[in-house]
Amino acid sequence: MTRQGKKFQTLYQCIDQLSKDNKSIILLELEGIPQKEIDSIMGISHEAIRIRIHRIKNELTKCVQNDNI
Repeated sequence: MTRQGKKFQTLYQCIDQLSKDNKSIILLELEGIPQKEIDSIMGISHEAIRIRIHRIKNELTKCVQNDNI
């Protein structure tokens, strides 16, 4: 497996560790769904979605860098 392939595998293992809501939010974000649409899907304010996406990305970055799976 390539180094990049290992990183993707690690990323998805880290995503699997997220709460159900956070996992849904980040997967919608990765699919390219606009944040305004994600807020209506999830029933959370747009500002809350923006903050959660930022926090989720930080958490995933740390997880992938540390291979915390």
